[in-house]
Amino acid sequence: MNALPRIIYCRCDYPQLAPEQTRQAVLDLLEASPVDWLEVADLCGLAARRDRRLPEIITPDTILLACFPRTIRWLLGRAGVGMPDALRVINLRSESPEDAVQLLQAEMARSAPAAGSGEPQRHQHDRHLRWERADDWTAWFPVLDYDRCRQCKQCMNFCLFGVFALDAQGRVEVARPENCKTNCPACARICPEVAIIFPKEAHAPINGSPVTAADEQRKDLAVEVDRIKQTDIYAALRQRGIAAASGRFAVPDETTDTPSDRVDSGPCSCGSCPTKPSGGCSTERSVSGSATPAATTPETAADSSSRCGGGPCDCQCDCDEGDDASCCSDRGAS
Repeated sequence: MNALPRIIYCRCDYPQLAPEQTRQAVLDLLEASPVDWLEVADLCGLAARRDRRLPEIITPDTILLACFPRTIRWLLGRAGVGMPDALRVINLRSESPEDAVQLLQAEMARSAPAAGSGEPQRHQHDRHLRWERADDWTAWFPVLDYDRCRQCKQCMNFCLFGVFALDAQGRVEVARPENCKTNCPACARICPEVAIIFPKEAHAPINGSPVTAADEQRKDLAVEVDRIKQTDIYAALRQRGIAAASGRFAVPDETTDTPSDRVDSGPCSCGSCPTKPSGGCSTERSVSGSATPAATTPETAADSSSRCGGGPCDCQCDCDEGDDASCCSDRGAS
C-alpha cells in the first residue's frame, strides 16, 4: 500500500462509547468492500501527542468514522492540524447502524476510483492498515472549543492537576493532557461557556455534541465553584498529596506548575483558598509536592470520610458532598 487510505476508522480503545452494533456494522461493510482503510486505535491519543502522521491522513478526501464533528474539529486543532471543510465525519456514537452503513456506502461510492483508472486490486489483508497505540495511556483529557471560550481562565484556576496553562499569546491551552485525572470532567462542568470538551465523556454536551439552548442556561452543568473551593477541594488535595508521595501522580516541577500559573493567587500560595484557613493551608503542602498530608483532626477526618476524596471513590474532584464510591463507578461505566 503506497498511499495512506482515505477511510479512517477510529477504534476508540477506551471507552467503547460507540454502540457495538454500529461499530460492527461498519466494520463488516469495510471488510466486505474492495476499499483501502486505516484503523487507528485511538484518535484522541494521536491528537494529544500531536502525532506527526496526522497531517498525512487528514485531507479533504478523508472519510472519518469517529465521533462528534465538533470534537473532531478541536481535537485536530489541538494537534495543529486544520479540519478541511470537505472532510466527511460519520458519527458512530449517534448514528444508527443502518444510517451509518448507508452514509459510508454513499461516501465510498462518491470516492471510488473511476473505471479503467488502472488502480491495482489488493488482497484483503493489504487493504486494512492498522495504527496501534504506542503505550497503555488512557487518552482522557479536555480540548477547548475556541469558538465558545471567552478566556475567563476559570478552568485553569480550578484544575488540581496542572492540565491548563497560558500559551505565548496569553490564551488558555491544554498544556499537559497526560496530567488529567481519568474520568474527571469537573472543569467542563464549571465552564460558563460550555467550551470544554472531553471526547471520551458519555454525557452531552461535554462529549462534544451540539450545544443546545438548554445547555446555554447551564442548569445541568453549573457548579458552585466557591463551595467546592471551600470544602471538597481540601479533601481532594489531601489525597493528592498522599498519592504523590506514593508515585501515583507525577508532581510537576517548579517550572511548569508553580502557584504563579494560577490567575487568582488569593491569600494562600495554592491559589484556591478564598480566605486564609485557620491552622494553615493544607493545599500549600499538597500542591508543592510535600509527602506530608495536612494534619488530621476528628473533625477533618469525618469531613474527609464523607466525601469521595477521603473514601473509596477514586474521582476525587467530581463528586458532591454525601456521595459514595458509586458516584464514580456509575459514571465511569456509563
